[in-house]
Amino acid sequence: ALVSVVGMALGAAAFEVGPLVGLREAVQTLGPQVASASLDRQWRFAPLVAIALFALLWRAAPGSAGAWSWRRTGALMGVVGVLAWPLSSLAGRDFGMAVVPGTVTLLTSASAPAAFVASWDVWFVVGIPVGAFVAARRFGAFAWKAPALRELPMLFLGGLGLGVGASLAAGCTVGHGLTGVPLLAPGSLVAIISIFLGSTLATLWRQRRKHLPALPGTGGAP
Repeated sequence: ALVSVVGMALGAAAFEVGPLVGLREAVQTLGPQVASASLDRQWRFAPLVAIALFALLWRAAPGSAGAWSWRRTGALMGVVGVLAWPLSSLAGRDFGMAVVPGTVTLLTSASAPAAFVASWDVWFVVGIPVGAFVAARRFGAFAWKAPALRELPMLFLGGLGLGVGASLAAGCTVGHGLTGVPLLAPGSLVAIISIFLGSTLATLWRQRRKHLPALPGTGGAP
């Protein structure tokens, strides 16, 4: 995970503040501009949507990751997503949860330590592994381990692609899924649908390739 995060930070930084800023701006200005739905007119639907979402969450298939059930995780992530707005506004920030800004600042703040200390986004990103470590130790699921060396390039390139994609899409799964979608932003809806479709297709392709029989004389899958 640490290797992937480094790749993500480098990929996002190259497009956010590095030599590929012009390419990102050119890509993001393609196509027509679509305005978000007016929240003033949508607030009246919020209670009904909340009830429907809680009903779906309650009826979802049971499952857990360690000591945490998916229902508990989803509900608490929703609470964290709501609290991120007033808490980040105390630092003069007008956006909810996001990972890319803090990751880029964390990577590029070596020459400006004050930017590191004063950045809400940096502390949000730093808090993710710290909170995960504390939770894992508390529930007895923590163990140090390292991947095989042959896996490191793949992990790094995967993270690099994630950072590049998040920068070009103006947000990752956190920024779009947990912040943009609740704001009814059309770009966030398109981004999340695309992320799910792309992940599904890539997973299916990899599973199919993994289970294909090897061609005679090749020693591996076609």
